Amino acid sequence: MPIRWSAVKVSEKAEELKQIPNLPGYIDQPTNTMFWKVANFNDYMKGFSQRIREHIPQDALGEERKALEYDSQQSLI
Repeated sequence: MPIRWSAVKVSEKAEELKQIPNLPGYIDQPTNTMFWKVANFNDYMKGFSQRIREHIPQDALGEERKALEYDSQQSLI
């Protein structure tokens, strides 16, 4: 069963943690990183997706598009 979580709730908990006085660095730094990643999730994922797209060989992309035009499956051979 997948774990369900809410980015809003995680962000709220991270904010609560940041309010604790004299929070040790080993907790504060990962909390700040987590808070930043949740706050910037959409931009982060767009950049990550773009990096993946840039690694796809262009000739493979062209072949697949051509196959889709003719409504055929790619050969695994």
